[in-house]
Amino acid sequence: MEEVSNWLMDTQKKLKVVSVVGFGGLGKTTLAKQVYDKIREEFDCVAFISVSLRPDMRVLLNRLKLKFGINESSNDRGLDNINEELRKYLAKKRYLIVVDDLWDQSAWNTISCAFPDNRNGSRVLVTTRVEDVASVACRCDRECIYTMKPLNEQNPRMLFSNRVFGAEVVCPPYLKDVMAKILKKCDGLPLAIITIVSLLATQVRSRKHWESIRKSLRAQSAPNPSLKDIKNILNLSYTHLPLHLRACFLYLGMYPEDHIIRRDQLVKQWIAEGFVSSLHGPDLEDVGRSYFNELVNRSMIQPSEIEYGEVLCCTVHDMMLDLILSKCVEDNFISVAYNSEDMERLLHRCKNMVRRLSLSSMAVGGATYDTAIAARLLQVRSLLLKNPILPLLWFKYLRVLIITMGEEIVDLTAVSQLFQLRCLTVSALVPMKLPTKLGELAYLETLDIQVCELHMSIGRILGLPKVDALACSIGKLYNLESLVISSDNHVECEDSQQLGSLSNPFQHIDRLELHLWWLWRVPKWLCGLHCLRILELYVEETSTQDVHLLGELPSLVHLELGSCEIPVERAMLGTGLFPVLEFLNIWSKKDTTPFLGFEAGAMPSLQTLWFSACDWGGTIPVGLEHLLHLQEIKVYGVNKDAKDAFKEALLMHPNRPSVRLE
Repeated sequence: MEEVSNWLMDTQKKLKVVSVVGFGGLGKTTLAKQVYDKIREEFDCVAFISVSLRPDMRVLLNRLKLKFGINESSNDRGLDNINEELRKYLAKKRYLIVVDDLWDQSAWNTISCAFPDNRNGSRVLVTTRVEDVASVACRCDRECIYTMKPLNEQNPRMLFSNRVFGAEVVCPPYLKDVMAKILKKCDGLPLAIITIVSLLATQVRSRKHWESIRKSLRAQSAPNPSLKDIKNILNLSYTHLPLHLRACFLYLGMYPEDHIIRRDQLVKQWIAEGFVSSLHGPDLEDVGRSYFNELVNRSMIQPSEIEYGEVLCCTVHDMMLDLILSKCVEDNFISVAYNSEDMERLLHRCKNMVRRLSLSSMAVGGATYDTAIAARLLQVRSLLLKNPILPLLWFKYLRVLIITMGEEIVDLTAVSQLFQLRCLTVSALVPMKLPTKLGELAYLETLDIQVCELHMSIGRILGLPKVDALACSIGKLYNLESLVISSDNHVECEDSQQLGSLSNPFQHIDRLELHLWWLWRVPKWLCGLHCLRILELYVEETSTQDVHLLGELPSLVHLELGSCEIPVERAMLGTGLFPVLEFLNIWSKKDTTPFLGFEAGAMPSLQTLWFSACDWGGTIPVGLEHLLHLQEIKVYGVNKDAKDAFKEALLMHPNRPSVRLE
């Protein structure tokens, strides 16, 4: 890592591209993430993007724009125009961009047009398996190419012993020779070592058992023996999965390569599919999260976002995804199509009933469809679509629907007739037509709608129901457990703000994120949501009474509250309020630091506290020393003086929390 970091942090002013090259499983992405996290603070703007084998370059570049906070829509423009937007934004900035998992020169030729050589010391780090791609990216400068090598003999032994036996215990003599033989099969490949070590950590420590695992890693001749070995090791880890985890693991094949998968969303989908058993505990979401954590512990999935030791998001290594998809074909578990030929084969030549269908590429749109194939789609339980290219009413018994909108406006009103639907996730870069009768989906438990733009005029132009009508419809979803509706711009509801005046909705909900609506005040019905764990909402004004109402929610762990107006009266919080809250973000365009005060015994579980302090008046929140588990404070919109003031105020705090400015 030091060598790559030093290359990127030299004093050269012109744009520099460094390539990391090596075959799968060597840890290129891990190295890139470590370097990125180490040096990112030295740059004006940073981004980490994954390209993958079949990239949609327009989607990829738009995703890069969003990472930089460029919200202007470019969905109807060509690649040249999007690149020009990026070049214009980066022109005077010192930037760091990681381009991970690059497979071919054409993708690099497209994306590199967005990177201006502004002679500000900007840097690009590329990871690839292909030496020619590494060379082209570095402009044939061999001194900027870092070739990954397998680990030496000592490092795998240390990793093996620490993971299986613990740092304080050495490998027993009766297992040492078996360990050496197993490590030899790993050939120094980090992915293979981590996977087999994670497997052995869950197994009985007997020589006989370990020998049976070693023999399972049978030698097979192949052009690349190391690659064959790692595939055998991954397959062995799969065969040793408990039965209750296999379906959950294979379900990850619904998602495209390099996709960041949210834990809570995935668990909801597992539950909707019936993969999570009440035999392992009464709370299915807790059980589902334990399944997720077990897959992490076994190194079957890779953490991508961790907060205070809790993995919130994951990715699947592309070699592990290859294993998943091969098993899905064997078991007819998931059907995946990448292009129109795949769709033709799937719909017209394959004899099996389709159970789960993943259409994550726009290229499938060239296939021909007719009503004769509708019968074969009748039993589909989960459907992932890049764009709805098939009539949604063909999927009568659908339980999980995940739609990522492309660049065309799509009518989703048929969703309201999918009466078995339990999870609905829609993300869009363009406006969409939403159903007017969402309230008729009696079994719907998860509703997640994310749009980049939603203007009040859309209802008149596209037939979208008014935001208030949507709010009323959502209020009838009495079994809803998770509701996320977000947009890059907020909308004020008409007619006395229907959502705020609903009567006791969402009695079972545990996640409520209303990024779309500006409510007038904190709704009174929130006090009845005893299961609510995560809450994010925006209001025109708030008060001490509103904060106390939220503080009485017994299960609330995460709270983000945005308010246009901040009252003069300080809200003093004491014992009994927010008993399990771990994260608090108070946001406004005004200074929020004088608003909250903390008495002894307040917020006994709080670890993270965020404030906005625009036009900071020099005030420090009262009673920070009473937040006994506080680990981090982040303050928006202030200068260095504020950071020094906060640090001084926290000198006597037992935890010495970190202070960050944004």
